[in-house]
Amino acid sequence: MDFRTLAKNLATETAKTVAGKATDVIDSNRDQLVADFEQAVARQRTEFMRDLEQTVARQRVEFVRELAATSARMTRFALITATIIAVPLIVVAFAHLLHR
Repeated sequence: MDFRTLAKNLATETAKTVAGKATDVIDSNRDQLVADFEQAVARQRTEFMRDLEQTVARQRVEFVRELAATSARMTRFALITATIIAVPLIVVAFAHLLHR
């Protein structure tokens, strides 16, 4: 047997042995590997849901903030309009009372 054939056979047998050992390790730890994978997926899902909830909460806060600002502007506008309309009426009513 020449050196190349011997090296090739040795490499083949070594690869088979390593593959067999790896398969044995995977088979013996299959339940743990599956549990670890499921935990990793659950962790990723939890992080995604937390990020999603934070995004939704930020959007809600921004919407309420914008709504409050709009409402405040509308309220101020309504009060100013009411004041502009009411002051002349009060002046007229007061003048009418003075001339009685």
